[in-house]
Parts: sequence; C-alpha cells; structure tokens
Amino acid sequence: MAAAQAPTGNWIGNALRLMLVDDQFSVTLQGGRSSAGEALNEVLWKNTPTQNFVGRWAVQACEVGGRRIRKGDLLVLGLAAANTDPRVQPECPSDSSANRAHMSFGHGEHGCPFPAPELAETIARTAIEVLLDRLPDIELDVAADELRWRPSVWMRGLFCAACSPCRCGSAPGCRCGRRGRWAPRPTRARSRDRPSGVRYRWSAMPPG
Repeated sequence: MAAAQAPTGNWIGNALRLMLVDDQFSVTLQGGRSSAGEALNEVLWKNTPTQNFVGRWAVQACEVGGRRIRKGDLLVLGLAAANTDPRVQPECPSDSSANRAHMSFGHGEHGCPFPAPELAETIARTAIEVLLDRLPDIELDVAADELRWRPSVWMRGLFCAACSPCRCGSAPGCRCGRRGRWAPRPTRARSRDRPSGVRYRWSAMPPG
C-alpha cells in the first residue's frame, strides 16, 4: 500500500528513530522547544515515509528539469527527491519544522486528498505525545546502524523499531540475525506510576 496505514505507521517509526539517534532532534522535541507536530513535519522533510510514487502518464509532450517527456510516458514521482530541491528546502535545518512546502503528500489534484493528511498527522502526533508521556526514558537497545530498513523503492520504514538481542527475528524478512520472541512492551506504565530509576528500552514493533 502506498497510502493509509503503511505510511502513517512508517511516519511514526521514522520520527521515533530520529528522536533516538539524532541528539539535536531529541533535545528539541523532548525539551519542549519543538512540538510533536513540528517534529513530525521535520521528518517529512528528512525521511518521508513515501519516497516515490508510480502511476502517472504524461498527457502531452513536455520538458521537465531539462528532460524531454513524450506523451504517454510513465512517470515515477520522486517525492523524497523533490524535498531536496534547494528552491523549497529550508536553508537552516531548524527551519524545516515550520516549513510545509514539502511534497510528502503530493500536490494538486493527485495529492493526498483532504482530510487524509490531517487524520494521519493526528494519529502520528498522538502516538508521539503519548509515548513521550509514558516512556520518557525510552532508548535504543541496539546501535543505530543495526536498524534494518524494509527493501522498497516506494516506502521508507523499518522492519523493527529497534531490535533487542535475542528478541528479534520474528518479523518477516528481518535481517538482524537474531531469533526469539517479541519483548514485552510496558505501554500502560505511565511515568508517574513507575518506580524511580526504572528505564525502558524500545525493543521491537510488531510486523506491519
């Protein structure tokens, strides 16, 4: 799927990954200098879940970016590549949280239709806010370079949010090299209810 649940889930996962591997992003988000919504917008610039989109045919001959396109040519739309366009990309990385000129939802009559972008953002923002409230001490259980991306030219998302030693391998296609069962996830433990000094590790996400 190139819409609905898959990109929304990957949007959440990509935001959490950035929060756990990028110190500046984490401090800005958890320190309150950036809202969850602004942080999610920054993810759409840096690591949008829908990288490419296929299925558009040119209705007439034209030239785009110095390339000649003939009538009837099948086009692959590079949304992630479009977000690197220096004419629209924020000059300062910190400005990306407020700039919504990205192409992550497409544009025009073939863009993601209303109210889908608003619903996706509400779901993702709620997920991030609840997680930060309930598990403020969350951390990766493996090195960042051990995280494995799903092999796709269309979507950008992880096999597992973060794999714990001897607990991964249950997700289809997981390449972490470890096998075992899913780690328990204390999602109901709110920060005020946890014993002092208890920390939680982000171990795994069920297969999408």
